[in-house]
Amino acid sequence: MPPATMNNSVLSLSNSTSVTQTLQSVRQRFSKLYKRKANLHHYLDNMEIGDFVDARERLDRVIEEYDAVHE
Repeated sequence: MPPATMNNSVLSLSNSTSVTQTLQSVRQRFSKLYKRKANLHHYLDNMEIGDFVDARERLDRVIEEYDAVHE
């Protein structure tokens, strides 16, 4: 469904192993912020510290899977 002011809309979905670099960049930025505990106070009302560790481990597994496919 296009926006009200437009006649057409376009959606592109793609899957590529080139996303690995982007995911590695996200992991690196997350690690820097997490190491300093930056902004954690915004999330700790609804999340546990362990949730952040789990998310990082899941991201590591996704990166490993994309690396395995890429090889």
